[in-house]
Amino acid sequence: MPLSPVADDPNATDRILNSAREVFARDGLSASLGDVAAHAGVGVGSIYRRFESKDELIQELADQRFSIIVARMSAALDSPDPWEAFSTEFRRSVDEYSSDRGFRELVISGATGTLGWARGREPEGLASTMRKWGDEIEGVIGRLIGRAQEAGELRSDVNGSVILQLSIALQSISGLVASSEHRKAIDIVLDGLRAR
Repeated sequence: MPLSPVADDPNATDRILNSAREVFARDGLSASLGDVAAHAGVGVGSIYRRFESKDELIQELADQRFSIIVARMSAALDSPDPWEAFSTEFRRSVDEYSSDRGFRELVISGATGTLGWARGREPEGLASTMRKWGDEIEGVIGRLIGRAQEAGELRSDVNGSVILQLSIALQSISGLVASSEHRKAIDIVLDGLRAR
């Protein structure tokens, strides 16, 4: 595919973002901007004319992804069945992170304080984005948990931190077992979270 000049291609930004999403999902965040550019059919300079660094590109993808997740989880609060809302969102979050290597690396790096993929730059913008979305997601998850606990469906000793740890644990084994076994592991974890 021939390289597209930036000024003449109004769709280049969308192609770059879509390509970055696909490349990072498949190869993780260690994939280079050269890999993203090749996938998008543009030069690396086209990326740098739109994003100052790799972290800024990752930040834009994170903003898009987290806004969708928060909207979906917020909509789940309207479900008449609190346990169904909680368990469905738990499954979805594990599946989302498990199927997207780059997104999983981003979330784990945010949780472990190891953010940053741009050479020679502090990931200040990316860290700020992760804090913002972390707070929003924690708030929505807290409400999903609270509703399920008030309904007597979820153990009273469960909180957002426990859910995050269980979700990360399930994500980390996703590539090591068959998908049917992974679904079974999620079922077992959810069974253990139910109030007796």
